[in-house]
Amino acid sequence: MSKLNNILKYGIDNNLANKIISKNLSISSLKNLSQRNLKEDYKFSDVEIRIIQERVNRQPIDDQILIELLENSAYTCNICKGVKSDAYIIHHIIHYNISQDNSYDNLVVLCPNDHELAHREGEYLAKQITEKQLRSAKNKWERYISEIPVRKAAIEGNINDIDYINVNRVLELALQIFKDEIPDTSYTHRLTFNNLILPTGQINPELYERYSLNKNTPLKFFAMYGSTMLIYHYFELLLKCLSTIELCDLDDLLNPTSLKEGIIGKYCYYVGGVYGKQYRGEINKDSEPTILHFKRKKIKVKWLIDPMFITSTTASWRIARRMIFIIYGKVLDVKKIEENQQKIIEITIRPYAYGIPNCYKDRVPIIRRVNESDSDSFEEYFDDKE
Repeated sequence: MSKLNNILKYGIDNNLANKIISKNLSISSLKNLSQRNLKEDYKFSDVEIRIIQERVNRQPIDDQILIELLENSAYTCNICKGVKSDAYIIHHIIHYNISQDNSYDNLVVLCPNDHELAHREGEYLAKQITEKQLRSAKNKWERYISEIPVRKAAIEGNINDIDYINVNRVLELALQIFKDEIPDTSYTHRLTFNNLILPTGQINPELYERYSLNKNTPLKFFAMYGSTMLIYHYFELLLKCLSTIELCDLDDLLNPTSLKEGIIGKYCYYVGGVYGKQYRGEINKDSEPTILHFKRKKIKVKWLIDPMFITSTTASWRIARRMIFIIYGKVLDVKKIEENQQKIIEITIRPYAYGIPNCYKDRVPIIRRVNESDSDSFEEYFDDKE
């Protein structure tokens, strides 16, 4: 890999770099070889020779910058995402012959096809990939790659603590998806054996009578009575449901294009800091929901939390803090409202579960990108709807 990187940092694509390595050539030897040597002795094509002789005399890209750029792009073209070719080359956004700029901000990973488009000028301008397009594609692709662990953790349910699981809504979703038979989880046999759940999937009401528990807080009791098993049983059931349908990252829905196309009914997860309020009244079937929410410019998102299904006293306390949660839900409503004399989009989501994630997002750059790139276009959303 070190030999390959040593050639890549001169702006030579990985296929040609591997060919150079296979001929036991180095950058220093390439500098000293003539066109005739390269063609007759090493069988390089005229195009390859032109590229080699043009690039080897450049100032090389710093090793650390090269590694960071390749890893952040997953060694994949930022434009086509590897669809056109799995080959790649380091491209200077402002061409090297103009800028001599090897900084991270001026570099992007492209496939040979898109690299050619990025260099087209004159009559090819209509098919050219512009500097603005390159920077935008790089920004979005690196963000996508950086969030792969978060998406994987969300799909797999990699949660440290489950603070909320709406049993009724999860069972409703399971019946909707699986029809007559609710699938087993790794806890079903033990819960059935201990008579903690009914054939319908509901918690056995005898449990509350047996241990003098509050039936209006069906998950908030001692683990020795089975509460932990029940919590993870219903969470695993939720994950089984979500594995059969499209689960979106809420961040990918919070843009004018998605809102215009319609996001109501979408199942989504969100990883980030939210505000909430602890429920302090008596909890019963008629209790008003408490709310988790966050705001961005032009957008307010809220989840209506049924206090019956908060899983512990600690979870009740945490909801009132500015916590980072992962929240699974379904978009119920999108509407325009006016708040503090400002038009905003209010999105209401039904929460199925939330908890403390083991994998986080770098939230600041995302918010900055939303504010900088999307804030003006949200005005079009309001104009189009009115």
